[in-house]
Amino acid sequence: MKKILALLAAALLGSASAFAQINLDAGWQRSQIISTTIASDGYRSYTYAWFNGFYAGATSTYPLVVNGLSFDYSILYSYSTGTESDVFKMFADPHYEAAKNGQVITDEHYLTLPGTLNFRCAFTPGFAGYVFAGVEVSYCLSSKSYSTWPGLDGVNNWNVDHFDGETNYNGYRRFDLGLRGGLGFEFANLIRVEAGAGYGLLDRSKADDLLHRFYFYSGIALLFK
Repeated sequence: MKKILALLAAALLGSASAFAQINLDAGWQRSQIISTTIASDGYRSYTYAWFNGFYAGATSTYPLVVNGLSFDYSILYSYSTGTESDVFKMFADPHYEAAKNGQVITDEHYLTLPGTLNFRCAFTPGFAGYVFAGVEVSYCLSSKSYSTWPGLDGVNNWNVDHFDGETNYNGYRRFDLGLRGGLGFEFANLIRVEAGAGYGLLDRSKADDLLHRFYFYSGIALLFK
């Protein structure tokens, strides 16, 4: 599957030269994992964990027939890290009771392939605004956590790979399909300032609870025509 994703990404970027514009994107990203527990009576309770990080990648723009409308597709890498102890409670990890008294750090790496419709409106020759909306496919390349906490015999250490089949961990499913949208401004046909958000539609958990990922971001893009 990783080879398929790599080939798809190469095809997307390789075909971009035939289009009008390529953007190099980078910025800050804050993501949230939302865990939903459904009781036998149907009552739902929610647990949240926050992560901070960055994203970087490239976007290609294909102009459509309608003036100002384009189809944009991207390949984006993102890294995020968090210190929420609730991460382990949410994932029903058997080490949570021991590790919750220490600092728990989770690092995650994602590859995301968004495809969006982009509507651009020029206010002046050197200033324009745009809005966009669409879908995205994401693949979690890596998700690992570690913790240290004091014990009777010194400092205890614990770490886990959330996708390691040899560990007793409920963990993630790697793939997600989500919605994405936002707005931005373009200056002098050279720089874009953009903000947006995305929400994963698929249940990412292998446990009984529902697990979804939400994120929002802000960043800049350099335009090459």
